[in-house]
Amino acid sequence: SQLPEPILQHILSFLEVKEAIQMSVVSKTWNNAVAMLHSLNYGDGSLFPVAKRNENEEAVFDKIRELLNGVESMIRKRQEQNVGVQKFCLRLSHSYKLLDLTPYITRLTKELSACNIKELVFKVGMYRGKPCYTLPKAVYTWCSLHKLELGGFKLKLPSRGGIISLSSLRELRLYKTDMDHRVFQLLIMSCPELEFLSVDYCFGLDRLEIFGLLKLKEIRTRNCLQNFDKIQIQAPNLECLNHHGLGTLSLVDVNSCKSLKVLVLYSL
Repeated sequence: SQLPEPILQHILSFLEVKEAIQMSVVSKTWNNAVAMLHSLNYGDGSLFPVAKRNENEEAVFDKIRELLNGVESMIRKRQEQNVGVQKFCLRLSHSYKLLDLTPYITRLTKELSACNIKELVFKVGMYRGKPCYTLPKAVYTWCSLHKLELGGFKLKLPSRGGIISLSSLRELRLYKTDMDHRVFQLLIMSCPELEFLSVDYCFGLDRLEIFGLLKLKEIRTRNCLQNFDKIQIQAPNLECLNHHGLGTLSLVDVNSCKSLKVLVLYSL
């Protein structure tokens, strides 16, 4: 408790929210540090219950609704107190197909959009091995984002006249997302500051084409569930390309990547 509050906040930023709240009872100083915390990490999803055999699913769903409302309330309270949220992490490891989480996900991203958030990790469970929730369109225009990590979402183009603008994004990680080539192209082309790209176990992509990203330094792909047919990259400052695929590539064109130092092409 003798430490300056900024240092306490830095220490607490490594904890999940439930652990930070437990620490808040230590003293008034710790309580104030938790209240001003700029990083909200809801961990690996273990906070959210899963219905066990012979258990009333509706009772479980009520608890999930209560927890998600609590997350939304905490973000709103921070806005009212002018406490920024720089980093937000939420993983829902189960799909809860019988409980439509779309309204909660939409409201949550709307609240976060007003926080000028810099890092977002948002992963949702899938149903029968496929994504079942669509990424809210508000996320496509978060110009404050530096790091975005998504898992389990379907990515669709904004409606006619919609905009994709992630002008400050430096790191993009896509895990088990469902998107076609056109969506992927428009998404990455909206990120002129992008330095790192990871695409793992994704659906819908049949090729990897990247052009004109001058600051891109590293690309990693792993076991995308529709075989890549070709890789074509024009990124003059790319230093590392690491591809682990499920099939044979018919074309690999990295001739314009003059800074390339590491090239790994591995097919099962």
